[in-house]
Amino acid sequence: MERTPSLVVFAPSSLPEKEKVLEGLKELKTWGIKTENLAFSLPRSPEALAKKVFELLCRKDLDYLMAARGGFGCLRLLPFLEKLFDAQGFSSRTPIILGYSDITVLQLYLYFKTGQISISMPNLVEIVKLSAKEKEILKRLLFRKIGKLELEGEALEEGEAEGVVLGGNLISLASLCGTPFFELKEEVILCVEEVNEKPYRIERALLQVIYSWEKGKIKGIIFGNLDRVSGREIYNRIKRYLPGNIVVGCGFPFGHKGKKLPFLIGKKGQLICKNEAILIQEV
Repeated sequence: MERTPSLVVFAPSSLPEKEKVLEGLKELKTWGIKTENLAFSLPRSPEALAKKVFELLCRKDLDYLMAARGGFGCLRLLPFLEKLFDAQGFSSRTPIILGYSDITVLQLYLYFKTGQISISMPNLVEIVKLSAKEKEILKRLLFRKIGKLELEGEALEEGEAEGVVLGGNLISLASLCGTPFFELKEEVILCVEEVNEKPYRIERALLQVIYSWEKGKIKGIIFGNLDRVSGREIYNRIKRYLPGNIVVGCGFPFGHKGKKLPFLIGKKGQLICKNEAILIQEV
């Protein structure tokens, strides 16, 4: 018999619209996923909310924690989560965080703190807008019926690279730079997307990320949707600050606009850039 995934919807960032949450929950139920909605019942003060999020992360009956929406708020939770993790420790198995946008902060923190893998994918309020193909890929992933994920884009700098896939929303990622919650030890493939930001702000945030990591740690970069600017343009702005052997691709189908396919944060991947570019991750 097929195992039914269990999922809790929560809102660690901005509060969503109730109607959109109900639409998203209805969609998940058609997938056959067991859901529990806590989007509006958690406390809103950062300290109290962090405690509830920690409690959810300790629940062994859950497979997933799905963010209702992004916005802002996860960065405020980190010092309180840090105290809880340090005082109480953490389980070797915690629910997988689903989401993107501001949720990138929480996903990266959990990876740096515990090694927990997350799934970068649309938040609950957006899944009803996905295409049938996008929904099917997510459903198969959540039911663990996919052996590997493949994302395709355009090659900018040819070569092959391997490393832990990290990233997500660029401004959210940059907000971790210089904090005690941001520690990189492995070689990485950096994935970035952004929305509603001018080119110079994207360039500034990406340089901040590059400067914050030890030279040589970034082995590859892939650009998802940057909304107002192409990944090629941003790469041309920042390539002089990168090592000459870095592998780079753009036009990958993830982000706030366009196609929205998932990738695994904290999981190793292989980036192959020749005539085209492909990121491969074993699930």
